[in-house]
Amino acid sequence: MKNRRKFSIFISSTYDDLKEERQALVGVALENNFIPVGMEQFHAAPTSQWNVITKMIDECDFYLLVIGGRYGTIDEETGISYTEKEYNYAKTKGLPVLVLIKEPSVITKSEKDTGNDKYDKMKKLDEFRERVKNDKNTVDFFEDLNSLKYAASPTFGNAIDYVDDNAGWVRYRDIMSVINEEAKGRNKANAELEEHQQKMLEDMKEMFSQFGSRLTELENSQLTWGEIPTVTNEDIDKLFRDEKSVVGQDNVGNIPVDSAFLLVYAADGDGQIIKHKHLARLLRFLHRVSSLWLITQKENQQDG
Repeated sequence: MKNRRKFSIFISSTYDDLKEERQALVGVALENNFIPVGMEQFHAAPTSQWNVITKMIDECDFYLLVIGGRYGTIDEETGISYTEKEYNYAKTKGLPVLVLIKEPSVITKSEKDTGNDKYDKMKKLDEFRERVKNDKNTVDFFEDLNSLKYAASPTFGNAIDYVDDNAGWVRYRDIMSVINEEAKGRNKANAELEEHQQKMLEDMKEMFSQFGSRLTELENSQLTWGEIPTVTNEDIDKLFRDEKSVVGQDNVGNIPVDSAFLLVYAADGDGQIIKHKHLARLLRFLHRVSSLWLITQKENQQDG
């Protein structure tokens, strides 16, 4: 889009002494993809001349000031020339300002202000010129039409490199072309995103389906506390009848089979359990632990 843009530039200067220079700048502007705007385009309007000027400056992307040998017509309200007034307005609007100054040494007498106030205007011109040179502007100098064109062309070209991305004018068909290209790109991206999201949704459905099946299997195979053999106080009392006896997996003695089963598994299914009456509470705790262990073992076997 950047190379399709054209930039409007307001050419500001005194008129009578710089007619040829202004015409030359119009040609250079067009060659560098600029749309020149200036007092030549002024027309009758139901408003003041200043309102017309400011409106035109507002619609431009750049402001070009050309200073020759004259200060120009002075605005009675502000006490400064219309050229300086235009410059001040462009600066307040934040437009990029380009400046071309004719070397004072080559300015002839006929190119300078005349009249009773000519000395006052000469002083104002000198002050204005110095102010513009030191006002952080892009400034170039010229002596004649050829040097003016030579200085103006790269000035315009370099200005484009630093222009705001939102500046410039574009033909309608170019805009529509860009819009259509961007729309195609968005549609393609949206289609790819939709396809990706659909795949993710299918994957999530599959994952939840597997998870639900797994939960169902666990619910169907889960042991309940009611199904787990329990050890009663009577079982414990029987176990403690002989404090010196030793119970192994194959020697349950008078201990109920379910109690012996739990106690043997509490001992990792191997080895022996020594009976001692002071370990009664510990045995009850081991019963609970062994019950939980049995649940885990059964689930692991099913998984295997």
